[in-house]
Amino acid sequence: GPIGLATAYHYKKINKNATVLVLEKAYIHNQSGSSNGQTRQFRYQYAEDYMVALAYKSEPYWKELENFHGKQLINRSGSLWFGDDNISGSEGQITPAKENLDKFKLPYEVLSGKEIENRFGFKGLKEDEVGLFQKDGGTIDVIETITALRNLCIGLNVEILSYKEVSNIAGKIIKVDGSTYNSTKIVVTAGVSSKELVGERLNTEV
Repeated sequence: GPIGLATAYHYKKINKNATVLVLEKAYIHNQSGSSNGQTRQFRYQYAEDYMVALAYKSEPYWKELENFHGKQLINRSGSLWFGDDNISGSEGQITPAKENLDKFKLPYEVLSGKEIENRFGFKGLKEDEVGLFQKDGGTIDVIETITALRNLCIGLNVEILSYKEVSNIAGKIIKVDGSTYNSTKIVVTAGVSSKELVGERLNTEV
């Protein structure tokens, strides 16, 4: 996925003499990972301030990737949240998200239900519903992002092996389909499978 490819690229970029190997359980662009599908959202509206900080710090890396790839990877259509600002949903809550935008001095607009309807075409919103619009949010082109990261890795001679399911990690030894790989460093970016690979075997919370 994009996290594994980005990790491999940046490690190789810093450690030019290192041999870097990426092991992919399925194939690049597969639909079974955490970043499956065509798009994912990019936003600054988070109830957790560390998430806002991470999104902000990622901006120069996105620009670097877009310049290399020659294509826009984030469609900056803006990000709109609306609803009851006192209720927490699956993506967070409007009030703490607004407080974090203030904390990081990021621009946003607070909209009434009627303003949301007039501007974005929604209908039937309640009078007490509040909107939070942040202009820098948008959608990430997942396919093009993964393609760009893969090409960066290839350009630095990072080896990428598909259909290599890791069956065990013991110290610095990785077992894959009957083969064994020895490494000085191992980075696991397996999403929900990380718990199975690392957490349960090392008794570490993941």
